[in-house]
Amino acid sequence: MRRAWFLPLLSLIALCWGTPRAAARPDSLAVVRSLQRGECTPREAVAAWRSAGVGPGEALARIRGLRPAGGLGPGVSRLDLRDALGRRSYAEVFVPEAPRPDGRYGVLLALHGLGGNAGQMLRLGRRLAPPGTVVLAPNAQKLGPGQENEDTVLNPALTSRVLPHWWSYREGCFPLRALDLLKERLPVDTDRVLLLGYSMGGYGAWNLGLRFSDRFAGMVPLAGGLSRLENFVPRDGRVRPLLRNARMLPAWVLHGERDRTVPVRFSRSLTAELTRLGADCTYHEVPGAGHVVASFLRGDELTAELRGWLAERGRDPHPRRVEHTAIAADHAASYWLRLDVARPGAWARAEVEGPARVVVQAHGVRRLTVFFDPRLLDCDEALVVEVNGVVRHRGRVEPSLEAVADSFAADRDPALVWSRALTVDLAD
Repeated sequence: MRRAWFLPLLSLIALCWGTPRAAARPDSLAVVRSLQRGECTPREAVAAWRSAGVGPGEALARIRGLRPAGGLGPGVSRLDLRDALGRRSYAEVFVPEAPRPDGRYGVLLALHGLGGNAGQMLRLGRRLAPPGTVVLAPNAQKLGPGQENEDTVLNPALTSRVLPHWWSYREGCFPLRALDLLKERLPVDTDRVLLLGYSMGGYGAWNLGLRFSDRFAGMVPLAGGLSRLENFVPRDGRVRPLLRNARMLPAWVLHGERDRTVPVRFSRSLTAELTRLGADCTYHEVPGAGHVVASFLRGDELTAELRGWLAERGRDPHPRRVEHTAIAADHAASYWLRLDVARPGAWARAEVEGPARVVVQAHGVRRLTVFFDPRLLDCDEALVVEVNGVVRHRGRVEPSLEAVADSFAADRDPALVWSRALTVDLAD
């Protein structure tokens, strides 16, 4: 165990310092690249930076100064993918002739249905994508035993046989890996990443959008649902709490009135609950349409409306208020708030109140971390963190390599990286 941990660390240190003839100034960018690609853990990155004499300020500057490697020109191409489960697949990519006016690209991540493929969603995505937007369409692969999502909890084998589903919703799944790889190759505006899916891909859009709401500017589930278990029971109490995360992510939902493949009651119920929660949700039910909403796919007024809706979306990377619910550890963070130790269904709501005060309400959480965003707080002052009515910290919080590495590793997004963080233990 000890040797296995030190091997990647020694490799990182070598990358930082180079050969004996190299310049004495360490190249901390090598560690950033390794962290971005998941080739090292935050702990290993911190150790390598320290060995190279790199401080939090330089590490943060290196991350924010990342430049894409290039290699993707205009037109259609393919990216090879390998997910966290070790499965292999690919993504079809369409790069427009020109980026947005600021030189960066938006992204429309499009997920296909069962029996469909990446090429089909690439064509739909190209008809919907705003100008200067890359269309990214990964190809799903069948999930094996033990790889199923939470909605098979009662009987995984039966559910997967009767209601097959190939998209994984976990960190490191094909859609998120494809997005990470695209960000390495092209200058992506991470505030303009949009998520769309049809049928099985609609399930994927609901689930990935709600689990990882800070990675997207909007989600578009078409003819989908949240949980296959709701084919058998009225409400999946394990997964439904994720709907609270829709307060952080606008949704545009469409379903055919006579859908016999994915019942329309799913979208009716989900959007009604979002309305009760006060989320930003637009719902269209197409009268007389079945699972394939042909008029929309050919192009009609709803297609035009969605095209305009997508063009208007933009993520705020510095929200003063963050709400997040997690049902598993792999999606326990959102923006500047992380639930470190929590039971399934735990939630927290944090808000910046004044120039140096953060107030948190939490339920089912035993430990949480607040990252301090200098766009929202005067980080040079004494900071106050209050949790559930109790002041847990009052004082300065110094920059740390741990905060930089942890925040970058969470989303691999330079816009969501901070150098100050405070972990609060609520177990007592």
